[in-house]
Amino acid sequence: MFPAGTVSIPELPVEQRFSWILPLIPFTDQPLRTEVRAEAGWQSAEHAELIDTSQIIYRNPEQRLERPFRSAGDYVAIAGIGADAAALPENHPRTGVFGYDRRSTLESITDGLSNTLMITTLVQPNRSMFAGGRETVRGFSRQPYLNGPDGIGAVAGTNAVQILLADGSVRSLSPAADATLIEALATKAAGDRVAPSVYSASSCLTLHP
Repeated sequence: MFPAGTVSIPELPVEQRFSWILPLIPFTDQPLRTEVRAEAGWQSAEHAELIDTSQIIYRNPEQRLERPFRSAGDYVAIAGIGADAAALPENHPRTGVFGYDRRSTLESITDGLSNTLMITTLVQPNRSMFAGGRETVRGFSRQPYLNGPDGIGAVAGTNAVQILLADGSVRSLSPAADATLIEALATKAAGDRVAPSVYSASSCLTLHP
């Protein structure tokens, strides 16, 4: 099962909750150095040291823009299609893998793991990889889906959008990729199939500099 888009604390607005990276921390090579109290929210003063800690594995080495916090990152989890995608119920045809309170199982991704988008690069850094809400979970709301109003796309000076699929593979898409392709990739159970030829064979993504 994949984590929900935010750590579920119903009393907190999604923008104040911790994001999906908090439950992943124990599985990475960058463990937490401080205690975390999720119910206090990521912006709480007690988490100031954590938010000021660089999250190297979530940095795109091609990104050169200034970061608001040292924990800012360059990747976003995909919620599906529409501005409301992250809040949609599990069985909605526009849902993607991630939702604010939605946890996807492998079995729920009926379009196929190799046809379903999980994470993409951002045009510019988010505030912090620990920030819940739109900073770390987004749906494709308006066209152009890549390098458009949602801030999802290729870093300035590059010509490829790096994507992580649900099967763990990494591919590269042109910012000019067809909108119907993006919609097919972003949803997990809409009956879409994606031809392997749409990806760049030479693409390679690393989460380390």
